[in-house]
Amino acid sequence: MIKYYFKSRINKKLASEQGFTFVEIVMAISILAIMMVTTQGILIQIMRGTKTLNEVRDADLILNNVTNRLNRELSLAQNESLPLETECNSNTVTDGYKIFICGETNENKEFRHDSISFMSRKAKQYLRGKYISKSKQISDLVYIKYRVEKAQREKGEKIGDDKYWLIRDEIPVVNKELQKDYRMTFPVIKGITELKFRYYDKDEEKWQDVWDKRNNLPSLIEFTIKIPGSNNQEKIYQHTSMVSF
Repeated sequence: MIKYYFKSRINKKLASEQGFTFVEIVMAISILAIMMVTTQGILIQIMRGTKTLNEVRDADLILNNVTNRLNRELSLAQNESLPLETECNSNTVTDGYKIFICGETNENKEFRHDSISFMSRKAKQYLRGKYISKSKQISDLVYIKYRVEKAQREKGEKIGDDKYWLIRDEIPVVNKELQKDYRMTFPVIKGITELKFRYYDKDEEKWQDVWDKRNNLPSLIEFTIKIPGSNNQEKIYQHTSMVSF
């Protein structure tokens, strides 16, 4: 009797523990697939967002460094005439035509590739170059020029993939003569898109794109630097800053 009782209980227990049906399995797989697709989409968005943030951070760091350097060096520009052999807007500087800052522009491209030349005194405190003149005296008057130059095409780059360098030239001046033997050229940024300067003339009360005025510094210099994104070349990042005199 007892044996029959336990056998009956076991049979009922086994009967109540049925497995999953086919429909239940399909539904579970479908729910799991939906969760995986949703999670994958979220992860992709997170990765894209992180990549964009990193690109913005890198571009901002580069532009900040260059902007700070230009701000610092332009603030050191002096009321010193450019060397006589310097050309400004196709005119050679002469004794009767002294120019303190030469700002030239090139509007033949989609983006402007301007240049600026100026004299900096006490530059040895701020600049890399330390020069010794013929009299063995350290020169503290330096000619500085920022310009844009086309970079050499690297292996694998197509004809339309032209890149440009932001170049900084630095030449010491002794007895009003450029010491070209001590010339130092630094490539600042490769991949610059635009370098644009504007100059405010307080006498005429207007902004202008070039500067070659005699014996006069502009009241303000505004400059804009643009670089493309490292991942998306169509994305352009820019910084604009201003220096007063």
